[in-house]
Amino acid sequence: MRGVFVNDGWYVAAWSDELTDRPLARTLLGQPVVLSRRSDGTAIAIEAARRGYQVVEQQGCIWVWTGDPARADRATIRDFHWLAHPGWSLTRIQRRVACHYQIIIDNLLDFSHLADRHGGAIDSTEPVERAQLQTDRLPDGVRVSRWICDVPPTRRDRELGKHVGNIDRWQIAEFRAPGTFVIDTGAAKAGTGAADGLPGEQRWGFMVCHGITPETERTTNYFWALAHAFDVDDRDAVAAFHGESHLAFEADVALFEAQQRVIDRDPEAPTIDISYDAGPLQARRLIERMIASQEAGTHKLAQV
Repeated sequence: MRGVFVNDGWYVAAWSDELTDRPLARTLLGQPVVLSRRSDGTAIAIEAARRGYQVVEQQGCIWVWTGDPARADRATIRDFHWLAHPGWSLTRIQRRVACHYQIIIDNLLDFSHLADRHGGAIDSTEPVERAQLQTDRLPDGVRVSRWICDVPPTRRDRELGKHVGNIDRWQIAEFRAPGTFVIDTGAAKAGTGAADGLPGEQRWGFMVCHGITPETERTTNYFWALAHAFDVDDRDAVAAFHGESHLAFEADVALFEAQQRVIDRDPEAPTIDISYDAGPLQARRLIERMIASQEAGTHKLAQV
């Protein structure tokens, strides 16, 4: 994991409500940047050498293009429309995490940790042997899908999804290079078509959007936002769910930083890949290709 970043990309630099009439200092891809608003409310970002970045404010996020302005296409900004969906409930966190950005990407594409790391926080203990895992390579990213079908509901499924009989449960993580995720988590009544692409009956779930913006070689600006449409009028239920979700987020951050400390103790230590590593490996290869083409001046995604 080198201290080299993909420059040509849209990165989340801040939440919209972080920008007020006072400048906000943040380091993006190793460069000190000052974010602020003009008198008309337009968001701007100025790098320390007084070079201006391309900036777009969209769906509650301040997006910054850190590469060649001539290649900035706002149509390629990640769609986080759930964060601005009328009537949905939303909770967000911004955190400076003491780890390389790739550690976060690796973990979000690896569902093997769900029961071990989040079981206590969100009651996600599941029969792992029943899980069906699929990894799909996208032109600019990787999608990992995990389904467990016809299983009893967890406490969370019973309380928030109102399930009493067996369910089909899913987690679908879609990474888009260089640094965004949308993770779809939910469940529907077993056998009602959710696993075949249909809505399914008694469907419930939530969407989590992630912005993973490198700060330095060992630190990352991490933007996390969870949106959902269930129980939005029940303040107690929403507060409890958000609290559990924040605990899961904190557990993830603790692991990210612990992994970085272990790597720092022995950077050359050998690693072993398992089946759950297919997604993280695809993402690493994609980023490696983007960096290689960037260094060669071609800015194209070579095929694996």
